[in-house]
Amino acid sequence: MRRTLLRAALVAISIGVVACNSRVETPQVGIYRAVLSLPGGDTPFGLEVAQEQQQYVLYLINGAERTRVSDVKVTDGELTATFPGYENTLRAKINRDSLEGSVTLIKAGGKEQVIPLVAKRGEAYRFHAKSSTDNADVDGTWDTTFTNEKGETTKAILLLEQSHDRVTGSAMTPTGDHRFLEGQMHGDELQLSTFAHTGFAGPATGRHHDECVKEFSEQVERLLTESGG
Repeated sequence: MRRTLLRAALVAISIGVVACNSRVETPQVGIYRAVLSLPGGDTPFGLEVAQEQQQYVLYLINGAERTRVSDVKVTDGELTATFPGYENTLRAKINRDSLEGSVTLIKAGGKEQVIPLVAKRGEAYRFHAKSSTDNADVDGTWDTTFTNEKGETTKAILLLEQSHDRVTGSAMTPTGDHRFLEGQMHGDELQLSTFAHTGFAGPATGRHHDECVKEFSEQVERLLTESGG
């Protein structure tokens, strides 16, 4: 009985030591693959943690866009950041090679949207860790129609650039352009995502077929509509 209790105590101690060792006071600099858990699906984006003049800064990476976030504080094993020009914030516990927390977006009327966030250092892929070598070609300009959940339609143009499986682009609509979409082509499936400090965030997935990217367009429309609210 005493041996059993001793073994149980040792196991509990070892688990506690591992948990403590995984937590650190300051973040590791480098590139992270950050993922927001939204109702429409996981939204990955690039995140760089850097040190400049002995201060931590963040960079949000979407395609060619690198948004610098300088208002970063690290205290008691927690990182907090306020995005430039907005009250949107990121708050995360610091682990040895990851960050775990949430992003809070301030919506119309002051309503807060809290989105779970996980970021892992050393991972740079967007959706698929292993690239597909047999991919459909979606490079070019696509005339499309966005249809929201109410059945309302909006004409738009998708501008996509593809290099191997990597796809970047933008959506041009009558109400404005939504740039710096980034994602991957995996066979005939196209996945794109973006996260901007303004509160624009979301994933979209579609398949290349005879009707072009209708399914994808409908998801982009939901992404643009929901992120604006």
